Amino acid sequence: MKFIWEIWVKVLQDAQAEVLNLTHWHQFLSCLIGAGFRSAEMISSQNALLYAYAFYLVGRKRYRLPEHQLQRLIGRWFFASSLTGRYTGSPETVMDGDLNKFKGIKDAVSFAGALEEMMTNELTNDFWTVTLPANLDSSSARNPELFAYVAAQNRIGAPVLFSHKKVQDLLDPAIKTKKKALERHHLFPRAWLESQGVEDLTRINQVANFALLEWPENIDISDTPPAEYVPQIKSRFSAEDWKRMHDCHALPDKWHLMNYDKFLVERRKLMAAIIRKGFDSLKLASNSNEPSQSSPVTPELTESWKAAMASSRPPSISRAENSAEVNDTVEPARDEFRRRYWTVFRDYLASAGSPLDPPEPPADCQLRFHPALTGVRPWAWISLRHDSVDAGITFYGKSGLPLYHELRGHADEISKILDCDLNWQEHADAGWACFELSNSDSNPEDELSWPRQHEWLQKKLEIIYLKVVPMIKKLSQTPVER
Repeated sequence: MKFIWEIWVKVLQDAQAEVLNLTHWHQFLSCLIGAGFRSAEMISSQNALLYAYAFYLVGRKRYRLPEHQLQRLIGRWFFASSLTGRYTGSPETVMDGDLNKFKGIKDAVSFAGALEEMMTNELTNDFWTVTLPANLDSSSARNPELFAYVAAQNRIGAPVLFSHKKVQDLLDPAIKTKKKALERHHLFPRAWLESQGVEDLTRINQVANFALLEWPENIDISDTPPAEYVPQIKSRFSAEDWKRMHDCHALPDKWHLMNYDKFLVERRKLMAAIIRKGFDSLKLASNSNEPSQSSPVTPELTESWKAAMASSRPPSISRAENSAEVNDTVEPARDEFRRRYWTVFRDYLASAGSPLDPPEPPADCQLRFHPALTGVRPWAWISLRHDSVDAGITFYGKSGLPLYHELRGHADEISKILDCDLNWQEHADAGWACFELSNSDSNPEDELSWPRQHEWLQKKLEIIYLKVVPMIKKLSQTPVER
């Protein structure tokens, strides 16, 4: 009995570590930002937030859904669950039912399909054309439909009303000012409506009567009726910009001349259409509907490549030091750290849309990419002992070593291309050689600097693949190793 208890304690400890992993949490938050929810003020449901994080972890850890696809999928899920108030009543019961739908699911494709099916069942055409416009008949300042509308405007790159600036730029939470850059503006001003006999604040403060304006513009308009201020402002914009502004802000044609109640009805329909457009923009591209398969299995290592991997190291590390570092990989903590470093790097490449195709994250210091040619393999390296991040190419075997010698004759040119001093090493007795470049001012254990390190690795490796590898190919007609 004690043994079983210890197993469950270990399971809970491991799960807790994943949930509290800041890298996972920050990547999840980027899902929300990508979905248009750019600040905490736009989160109307903490339950929707936490349960979306749970699905993010399930997709990432259990089903290994590629990060670039997981980002859009979870962004859509949060958008949908927040918009529909999925976890508003009896959230634990609803979540339990959602989790039950994943029983028997074995792969990433089925996981994504299950979430998409739940969204499709909820967000029917009737929801978009009937239910959502009706839900927008509200005066609540924390209406989830209102936050979804603003998120959709962020997604479609909407300009601020009566401005050349973008909504998403002025909603940037990094901008700290004494007065908010954007204010909610009554399109039909309160004082004017009251002068027309509309005194019920519920009618005056309808969601459909508000738009985001820069605060100086809001002050200038003040209590002027739209029939007067709209023609004055229109003269500042081209016909094309004016139309796009109206489209992005769900404004009916000649709205400033409409009856107020008719305006509200028509604008709610258009706002619902904007929300739908923003949600649909999160769909995966047609060629990315299914998660990609895992990277192909690394080819069986030749003896010369094994020797290269056993010996390869950054230029400043002696054999004895390198041996100590290799021995460190047997320590589970170091193994896990390195695997996590390369996992985050892989996800960084995916989110950046990089053409690089890294292998499954290893527990080693070295991330070995698939061979560019027979005997030619690019790689990345982290050194925990020497606070460095490195990249390079190893040449091995009868096919690779002659190419190393020929490429060495272009050393100055390659150094200029990579904008780095290169270290060239040849170990003929071991059957391999390499060149490498180092970012020696990088501590891999400083997770706050990972984005900078990953950016450097991405830049150098992309140059290697896009410029150096073609040079090597010109030196040989050797086919790609498979």
